[in-house]
Amino acid sequence: MKRLLYLSIIFSIIFTLSGYAQQQKEERKQGTLGYWREKINDSDANFYQIVEEFDNFWRGKEIPRHSGYKQFKRWQNQMRGRVSPDGKLPPSDEIMNEYNKFVMMNPSDEIPGSWTSLGPHNYPTPLYQGQISGIGRINCVAFHPTNPDIIFAGAPAGGLWKTIDGGISWENLNTDNLPTLGVSSIVIHPTNPDIIYIGTGDRDSFHSSGLGIYKSVNGGNIWVEKNDGLENGMVNKILMEPNSPHILLAATNNGIYKSPDGGDSWAKTDNIYGRVRDMVYKPGSTEILYAEARGGIYKSVDSGNEWERLSEGIEYGHSGAIGVSPDDPERVYFFQTKDEKFTAMYVSYNQGELFEKKTADTLKHEGQGDYNLDIAVDPLNADIVYAGMVTVYKTTNAGDTWGQLAHAGIIHADQHAFEFSPLNGCLYIGNDGGVYSTCNGGDSWNIISDGLVISQIYSMDVGSNNPDQLISGHQDGGTYVTYGNGFFHQNYGDGMNCLIDKNNNNIMYASVQHGDIYRSLTGAIPGEKKFRLITHDSINNIVDSGNWETPYILDQNNSDIMFLGYKDIWRSTNVTAPNQKDVAWENITDSLTSGQYITEIEQSPANGNIMYIVSVNGKVYLTFNALDQQPIWFEINKPESSGLPLYIECHPTDAFTLYMSFQKKIWKSTNWGFTWQDISANLPKIAIRSIVYHENSNEGLFLGTSAGVYYKNADLSQWYLYKSGLPVNVPVRDMVIHYGSEQDMLFAGTFGRGIWKTEILPYYGPNLTIVSGAISVIGNQLEINGVAYNDEPGTDATPFSVGYYLSKNSTISHKDHLIDALAFPNLQNGIYAPIDFEIDLAELPPEVEHGTYYLGAIIDCNHEVDETDEFDNEFTFAEMVEVHTPMQPQNVQASDGTGYWVNLTWEAPPDPLGTVYYRVFRNIANNPHNAEALGSGWQSYNVSLDNTTEGGEDYYYWVKASYNEQGARPSAFSQKDQGWSKLEPPDDVEATQGTYENRIKITWDPIPAATHFKVYRSLVNDPGTAEPLMSYWSSIGYYNDNTALPGIEYFYWVRSAMSSTGFRQSEGYSEFTFGFRAWADAPDAFASDGTYDDRIRVTWDEVSGATHYRVYRNTDDDQISAYPVTEWGQFEVLEYDDFDVDPGKYYYYWAIAANNPSGDMPTGFGEGDAGWVRFLPPENLQASDGSWEDYIHVTWQDNNNAAFNKVYRSEFSGYGYAEPYSHWLDANQFFDTDVLPGQTLYYWVKCTNDTTSEFISDFSNEDPGWKKLMPAEV
Repeated sequence: MKRLLYLSIIFSIIFTLSGYAQQQKEERKQGTLGYWREKINDSDANFYQIVEEFDNFWRGKEIPRHSGYKQFKRWQNQMRGRVSPDGKLPPSDEIMNEYNKFVMMNPSDEIPGSWTSLGPHNYPTPLYQGQISGIGRINCVAFHPTNPDIIFAGAPAGGLWKTIDGGISWENLNTDNLPTLGVSSIVIHPTNPDIIYIGTGDRDSFHSSGLGIYKSVNGGNIWVEKNDGLENGMVNKILMEPNSPHILLAATNNGIYKSPDGGDSWAKTDNIYGRVRDMVYKPGSTEILYAEARGGIYKSVDSGNEWERLSEGIEYGHSGAIGVSPDDPERVYFFQTKDEKFTAMYVSYNQGELFEKKTADTLKHEGQGDYNLDIAVDPLNADIVYAGMVTVYKTTNAGDTWGQLAHAGIIHADQHAFEFSPLNGCLYIGNDGGVYSTCNGGDSWNIISDGLVISQIYSMDVGSNNPDQLISGHQDGGTYVTYGNGFFHQNYGDGMNCLIDKNNNNIMYASVQHGDIYRSLTGAIPGEKKFRLITHDSINNIVDSGNWETPYILDQNNSDIMFLGYKDIWRSTNVTAPNQKDVAWENITDSLTSGQYITEIEQSPANGNIMYIVSVNGKVYLTFNALDQQPIWFEINKPESSGLPLYIECHPTDAFTLYMSFQKKIWKSTNWGFTWQDISANLPKIAIRSIVYHENSNEGLFLGTSAGVYYKNADLSQWYLYKSGLPVNVPVRDMVIHYGSEQDMLFAGTFGRGIWKTEILPYYGPNLTIVSGAISVIGNQLEINGVAYNDEPGTDATPFSVGYYLSKNSTISHKDHLIDALAFPNLQNGIYAPIDFEIDLAELPPEVEHGTYYLGAIIDCNHEVDETDEFDNEFTFAEMVEVHTPMQPQNVQASDGTGYWVNLTWEAPPDPLGTVYYRVFRNIANNPHNAEALGSGWQSYNVSLDNTTEGGEDYYYWVKASYNEQGARPSAFSQKDQGWSKLEPPDDVEATQGTYENRIKITWDPIPAATHFKVYRSLVNDPGTAEPLMSYWSSIGYYNDNTALPGIEYFYWVRSAMSSTGFRQSEGYSEFTFGFRAWADAPDAFASDGTYDDRIRVTWDEVSGATHYRVYRNTDDDQISAYPVTEWGQFEVLEYDDFDVDPGKYYYYWAIAANNPSGDMPTGFGEGDAGWVRFLPPENLQASDGSWEDYIHVTWQDNNNAAFNKVYRSEFSGYGYAEPYSHWLDANQFFDTDVLPGQTLYYWVKCTNDTTSEFISDFSNEDPGWKKLMPAEV
């Protein structure tokens, strides 16, 4: 028994530890990207605490390549302005929710026009021959099921793209208006390629939020969210079951979900948790799948419903990628990394039951395993595997040896997607530079990225003399330049802030992360490096470094002067020196920020000595002498106490005025920032990443946000979305205005969809007028015909309204009676638009009295549109309008007691002009002036029903008429008529049910107007058989029925009347009730106490009037749970023998009585009694007669109901002499050793089932015994 218990415990421990091991994860090394990713993904994460820990970790350390440092800093930069003051990270759907709220509240608030994409559209020309550039990152690749030239690619912040010519060109599949532009997985239906699913978010970094899965059934024209049951988060991989494409699996940052119905619903699968990065089907199987989660590989054998971690031969890691091949379906590869580094490739030849570990010196220096990682196995040769981390590798012997297949000069670094086309066998790769392919095993590569407009722009500038000259800084792409004929590469790293000297467009500046500034004095040429380093820590007397995105500006009036923001402001007055080594810098803040990085510099165009700077801890400083040798700085107020200002823009001509984006709002100060005014108005609450002031306007401001560009000037009362065509959910990181001789242009750099431009309109206000109008009236029907016109060129009126007014004079104003206002969505310049309107004059509001009026119209009556001329909006029609009132209704008739309500009828007034509406009035006196109106409103039919009367009462009725359904301008009262309704019987009639022993009491609620009542009774529920219990009508509201017998059910009804003579008595009876009289007493029960050994006899008292009885029993003294042991019966003798009992326990009995065989309306329980059955004694007791020389052996036959026996003994015969001799025994024999040889003793036995109870049997039979006498020894 103990051995089994120990084994059970051991197996339990093994099972528990096994389960723990399956979910256990390897702790990540601090400082790795995976470590920071887990902190960022924590729902309770605090931005400021994470950043502080990150900065403390790297402080004083050399930052190695491929450490994940860049990816974290990019996330930190992306979060600027989005984090709440307390550090809470924003919800993933915050931006789109705010944008949708803006659109819903301002459905037509959009400046008309469109944006034009400037790209980069084609793959930028590399800086040198043999080097590589890039167009933007690709996260995933998928294929058309039958056409090898149709390929799909997903970008982390640029949406979904499709090529139909093998990658020669690409088009966006209408994802620009989705809530997120991040795509990390694509799956195409195998027989209907118009059905597409995308998993949203940026799987490998933080450039866009994950918002679940979207589906298109028309090739990407329309997308629908499919997240029912699926958490609204990152989706890293979607799989479609090969033979049942309606069955889907989704690998997310919170496990794996499964859909049985094409994404309509999802349920979470079992035993796999956390971030699942990769997932594949075993080739040829719909039941076996593999998945990577938290650096381990999992397997499912039931189509993905449950998962088990594979552990034989595999060590713990942090991330991994899985590879399989149809060439060997049993084989599975697992390429694993730990702390960003390659650790091993594991291979299993038996579906993951056992893995073999393979390491490779070639790969040991590879990094960023939590950012760039994928593998692909050749579908025709399972020994050939391609793997990508920073670069691309290949093995032809199942991982025994590896060779670097493509270095940075062949394809771009940082690999994210490896996919073999099932149609042409080519390998397609997505990385930080775009899409690449090889069809010969990697011997040569094709760049197939032209048309992918997915560049992530940090900064940009436009040549002041040439709007085609652009310079732009790209995430992980460096700095690009174009003069209108395609972009070309000019600098490496993460391309940050860049400038073009407005006085000499040949002088350009570029920068990389942490503020290394490069300069060209002679423009840019494809294939020639023009940019040279002019600032860096320890270069040109600078001993400082900058933030991830370091600000620098040229002086507004002297482009030889540059201001650079590191931890101090550094100023150069010879930044255009011919030799870059001669550029000199001086510190003009002297540790003002206490070592905090500077994030923003802004100089006033109106006064170059006024300058503002912002430090990373949110402090804002101002100087009035920025050009002096040692400027004096002041800390100024922020609009609110906590938060980080993002951007400052100074007024071009007013040195006092500046604008600031802060805490998802736009603020204005007119006193150098000492006080602030919130001018956000109707803006969505999202981060404002850029501000630009249009100098050729009345305070025109453009705001670049994470959801479009917004515009407002001093002539507009609110903000407008600036034109259509710009992708919605992509951050606008920078904006520049090019001032042209004929047309100003606005340029916008987005973080995911490249660069865009649009024309800036010179004025944004239309002018609306009504140029003609006429009316016609037939009866009460008024028809208005008018024509509106917008005479301001180049503008749309969106939207506007026209109000129609009635006036007693010919001058129309807003003070006159507004009869209606119609909304119109749009009126373009030069278009004559009808503003026709019809109204039933009867529907005019009540305050319009009957009479003759002028009719007029006011266009833009609600002032939705700010116009150039607000005083030409009124128009008066030549025709007059008469408002009528009808005559009185005729022949009013009220019914006299024909029902429980009063029916009313009347005739219409003579010669009505249209539909007539009526209202009935009522009074108990013959006076219409204080009569109450009946019903909830006016009705168009000439009958009514008054069901609010008190039966029998007299009422007076009148009717009025109106042409208006609200009763405006009504007629006089009609002639009266008198009517009344039937009296109703009483309500809530009740009769007592066993309350009294001598009567039944009937009560009721009298109704209004009833004064007297009569009670009726019957033995059946039929008022037709009822007889009155009284010969008179009583004014008392109850009645005692003293003639009722106990135990009989009676039915009662009541009628009402208005006098003791029965005047206007109710025709019907009340609702029935029933009652009965209580019994005077109940029977007491008595039970036998051990009298019998086979039964308990129960007797009870006779109850007067009772004919039937029933006996109840319980094993506890509890009447409530007692159950009957007899049916209802007529007992000749009032007793019952209960044979269904066991000896040795108490049974409790009660009896009840009734006067009918079904036991209806019985008495209650009387007093109860307990009884019991005695035990039968043991039988066949025998004592040995000299059989043994040492004892007398006593045996007996047990009573089956007893558990214990006690032996009694005596020297004399007869149980009167018996004395207890043994203790209670659980045996049926006894050995008596305390005897003398030859001595005769007498024995008896008693039995019981409880040694402490009184339930003990009588004595058994008696039997003598004696011990054997031994002969004497000689």
